[in-house]
Amino acid sequence: MFTVCTNLYIKIKENAVSVRNLDTGREVTRFSDPGFSTTRLLVGDFRQAQKVIKSLVKDLSPVFAFSKKIVIHQLDKMEGGVSPVEARVLRELALDAGGFLSFSTLLLRTAICTKENALSDQEIFNFWKARIQDELSKSFKLSTSNEHKASDFFEK
Repeated sequence: MFTVCTNLYIKIKENAVSVRNLDTGREVTRFSDPGFSTTRLLVGDFRQAQKVIKSLVKDLSPVFAFSKKIVIHQLDKMEGGVSPVEARVLRELALDAGGFLSFSTLLLRTAICTKENALSDQEIFNFWKARIQDELSKSFKLSTSNEHKASDFFEK
């Protein structure tokens, strides 16, 4: 199957990862053995988490996908919110799974969710739409009234 961009939602829990392809609705969960979580950190073993995520993304992505838009979401060990170090780990995991960053935020294809509960497909699509509207209004100084702001869902 040929596609320009694949939309993926990665949910990380203690020693488990779920990836949903938002374009097809297909979702797969895999438990890590050995585990990647520690008593203090959701991702205590980066390489093990990376291995699980990469294999799931490969299983759910079309063979000919040029890019991926990835939302990555930490669902366990959220006491006090996501620290900057945890956000960096999540960002690196998403980038390694095929998301990418560019100097233009309109081309930003990786986001970290900081809400406590899992998101619906519609909430994720609302985020991407709001982010594009936010960036267009900044770039072209347009005054638009957005129902949602990107920052309502995610850390930038």
